[in-house]
Amino acid sequence: MIKDRHRKVAKKIFADNCGMGKALEETGYSDSYQKSPDKLKKTQSWKELMGKYISDDLVAEKHNALLNKVGLDKQIDVPAVKSGVDMAYKLKGHYAAERQKVEHSGELELKDNDLDDASKEIVLKHQIALKKELMDNIQKKAKNEPLK
Repeated sequence: MIKDRHRKVAKKIFADNCGMGKALEETGYSDSYQKSPDKLKKTQSWKELMGKYISDDLVAEKHNALLNKVGLDKQIDVPAVKSGVDMAYKLKGHYAAERQKVEHSGELELKDNDLDDASKEIVLKHQIALKKELMDNIQKKAKNEPLK
């Protein structure tokens, strides 16, 4: 069940063009939520809300459209591509720009500066593999092929 409070946060973000931290502040969330929006993104209510309004299919479709977006000079509009895709992934909680998740017997969140070089390389390889799989799925979707 989607909480009304979560709907208000989403409205602030989308309708008022407000950042996540500011939206949390304006809807009465505590300082700890304002400083760590991932707490909200991990809730079932937020995931359900994002799934309803920003489905993975919609993100893939927009991602594909942005990747092929050209400006007036017939060149790919890189800032538009980056901004749109980045926002969708952040809102859906698929990644946080300054954090990496490493899975083991439980879940552990580490800041980039907490990782040694070998661990960063493993995380980077994992990210590259995930991005490749996403791009493959986008291309398959465009061709109406079954996704992985």
